[in-house]
Amino acid sequence: MTGSSGKERVANVELLELVFRLERLLSLWNFGPNATLAKISESTQTSIAIVVDAFSLTLNKEFDVQDVVTQAEAAEALKCLQQRMQPQIAARQRKIAEKQDKAVKAYDSTMEKLRVLQGEKNWRSAYKTLAYFVGSYEKDLPGEYLLSLYGDCLRLAVKSSMNLQEISLWFKKAIEFSLANPSQAIIADVIDFIDAYGVTVMEAGSEQGQRLVVYALNEIKQSAQEYDLALMWNQLAVDLNLMKKEASV
Repeated sequence: MTGSSGKERVANVELLELVFRLERLLSLWNFGPNATLAKISESTQTSIAIVVDAFSLTLNKEFDVQDVVTQAEAAEALKCLQQRMQPQIAARQRKIAEKQDKAVKAYDSTMEKLRVLQGEKNWRSAYKTLAYFVGSYEKDLPGEYLLSLYGDCLRLAVKSSMNLQEISLWFKKAIEFSLANPSQAIIADVIDFIDAYGVTVMEAGSEQGQRLVVYALNEIKQSAQEYDLALMWNQLAVDLNLMKKEASV
């Protein structure tokens, strides 16, 4: 295999990744009327060379790093890329579906083991079993599974008398997941998650736990505003006695 063919393969893989990341970026577009290609490169975690080449190719125009594109132009570039790379996209989607199916089957098996361990009140083994499963499959599981699993891990960590660092790991994962996959439903779900487990985290770590819950609320504050969930966010902050009503979003 020549060096050039190896570089070409890497470029094609990165271009395929750009298709999926650009699709997501367009759904969350928050750049205003336009964005520089450098900003798109940063936001999609794609090399600037790939981004410049992709937009130049699909829009039939020579672009430079600091040139700007509108949201409509970015959507047109994505459409062209999707058409050009349809076979690769289909293969990628099949692979994702296969991994997801394997993860869901492993989930069902793990839940059976968990029911037995919890019935025996073997909390430490139950926690280790679930934590291992989540660590192995969280990248492949459908998103709707994850907040519930993070909550179950947190609950079992508490029952197993784990330290705050271990407990807070799952709390942070829930916040990170919601920020990486924002929608009205997910932000509402993570507010419910903080409502369900915030007191538990604070009781596990006193001041440190309280700081973590305040941090979580502040992290999702802007998203709560964007998705018309400000009242829900503020009521939770008040219910947890962490902020006064005047601190509403």
